[in-house]
Amino acid sequence: MKDEIVNKILEALGYDTSPTSVSDQLEAERKRVEVAVCRLKEKAKSRVLYKVLEMCNLEQRKFIDEKILLGQSVRQFLGQPDKVIICATTLGTQVDQLIRMEGVLSISNAVLIDTAAMEVIEDNLNEWVRTLKKEHFDGAYLSPRFSPGYGDMPLTMQKDILKELQCQKQIGLTVSDSGILLPKKSVTAVIGVYDRPFETHYSNCDSCLIRTVCKKRERGDYCGY
Repeated sequence: MKDEIVNKILEALGYDTSPTSVSDQLEAERKRVEVAVCRLKEKAKSRVLYKVLEMCNLEQRKFIDEKILLGQSVRQFLGQPDKVIICATTLGTQVDQLIRMEGVLSISNAVLIDTAAMEVIEDNLNEWVRTLKKEHFDGAYLSPRFSPGYGDMPLTMQKDILKELQCQKQIGLTVSDSGILLPKKSVTAVIGVYDRPFETHYSNCDSCLIRTVCKKRERGDYCGY
């Protein structure tokens, strides 16, 4: 199992994973996290759907402007991409069921698995982006992912992403009227594609709801969102 994702989960749970913080409690929690990740991977049915939209295509550009790039945050973040990738993924209904079942038996275990699920889906997406770039965008530059809910990008626009990707039919992913994805352990995102190195002056830290208590920000680190 990758130490990186285990450490990310531990950090999200509030643990210090630096080499100087080794303790029996940390090692015990590390084992719990490793078990949780194994259980998640047994239940998860992870798959990514995506579509590449060309900014030079008038019809696709209209769709991007009217349905995807909503709010100033995402526009400031992406700048002037040559293409825009929209994507969606889910860990599936069995992961949601696992979290609910654990909640009945143990709140602490439910929190652990819920946190692990968030990190697993992010790790899966990061690996997918690396593979996508290598196989289809070699020589191009991709921005980090930007998801609805970041900055002033509304959650409700996820309906258009899911509709465009036929997510309900392909992977059983739907969205509520308020913009909540179902299954809950799911993500939609937008990625910019460029013929030059990606640069942005936008930092989502400025609008993040947990910026005042974020451990990464406290350490001078950045989560990438």
